[in-house]
Amino acid sequence: MTRTKEERLVLNQFKSNFKKEINLFRNILSTLQIILESSKTSTKDYNRNSVLVLAGLNYKGFTGSFDRISKGYISDSEAILKKTIESFLAQGYLFLNPAKAKKWYKGEMELKSLESNRLVLSKKLDILNNREKFFPTDKKDFFEGYVYRNFYKNSNEIAHLNSKLVLREMRFDRDGMIYDNTMVLGPKWDLEFTKIIINRIIMFSMFQASLLATLFKVQNKEYERTFRKIYKYFEDKTSL
Repeated sequence: MTRTKEERLVLNQFKSNFKKEINLFRNILSTLQIILESSKTSTKDYNRNSVLVLAGLNYKGFTGSFDRISKGYISDSEAILKKTIESFLAQGYLFLNPAKAKKWYKGEMELKSLESNRLVLSKKLDILNNREKFFPTDKKDFFEGYVYRNFYKNSNEIAHLNSKLVLREMRFDRDGMIYDNTMVLGPKWDLEFTKIIINRIIMFSMFQASLLATLFKVQNKEYERTFRKIYKYFEDKTSL
């Protein structure tokens, strides 16, 4: 069986099991595009320009992550999502530090210092958000407790080659029987894993839309409708 046929089989399973999620994600992408196009700034407003550029990069990242999981490439999808989380944290950092945003935008500074200090950065963003409300949430530890610990650390489990997750993706499993001496070299359908990842993509892309809408004071009815849909979607899941 060719790789294309394998991907098509997985994609058919994906479309069959996640019709609601696919529609929700399309709504978010459309909303995020509208907000990006509505977010105005001057050429010398480097912190806002930095946020817009990274948010635009994330728009493509969400699309890529969704595409990879829909075709059965689990770790590929999470690796892309990990990058969008890093970008999201960087947006908060650069927005709140205009001087550093200018240096980064002009290529005079790299964000390497964030690579090993994202926990510290998340804690700082929580302190600043509780004071300045640049992201709409009532959670006092949103960046540390939610973005860093729930999203970023979980993505790192795959990116850092956690053996349990690697074996789950690579081993052949039929009717609950694991075959250790057989590897899946192409895409793999995993309903539970896919469900987790697609929910992470949906939620985090909504975080991105909310951050932009708040920072750029964008009032958009489509955003409000999409936000209510996403809120209800996850509220229904937690009530099961």
